[in-house]
Amino acid sequence: MKLSQISILVVVSLALGEKAARAADTDMTFTLLNKTYTDLVGEVEPIEQGALTIRPSSPKNALTLRDNRLHLHPEGNGVFSGRLELDVLGKGWLVADVEAAGLETRFQDELLVPPQTLRFDGKVKLERVPGGYRATAIETPRHFEVALQSKVVASFLSWCDSASSVPFAHIECAGLEHDLTHVALPLQGAGATYFLADAELTPAEREQLDALIAPAPAR
Repeated sequence: MKLSQISILVVVSLALGEKAARAADTDMTFTLLNKTYTDLVGEVEPIEQGALTIRPSSPKNALTLRDNRLHLHPEGNGVFSGRLELDVLGKGWLVADVEAAGLETRFQDELLVPPQTLRFDGKVKLERVPGGYRATAIETPRHFEVALQSKVVASFLSWCDSASSVPFAHIECAGLEHDLTHVALPLQGAGATYFLADAELTPAEREQLDALIAPAPAR
């Protein structure tokens, strides 16, 4: 699974704002991160239901981040909670390898990620390091859900309906349409560290972030 770019955006964005601990909630955005990311996703978490196992994957894909919005809330002691919203769309290729009661088959076709907003809530710490910013996750999502569309879904459901009629196969198809059109993608959890380079931020954003994480003047 190659999701490091999204992971960095999620975790670092949720961390920014040490000055916010001495002020009100803060809203921010990062303009240079609004671009197209390629081949972010490989294998996806398997879908298991009774005797049926589906292993989705996307060997080729492109996800465009159209906009991002970060809301920060100070927790004190250098800890910050927040919500990150990502407006995305994309396309790629979807493969679904299916195992069920001794049967194996594969479905594949183009996929579309329709325009949607992904939301992440978390809690992190941030520090300035040479060349950028390092964030350490305290509480972050274990996965996030992306809605997608593909002809693979209709093809699989037709096959599943037929396979479920095989005596003693114990194949259940109910609910699988939602699982195949709302795919769960993993993120690293608590304790993971991430680096956001200065080059990923505009000069104005770096100046703003440096001011946010600067220690309070001694009295």
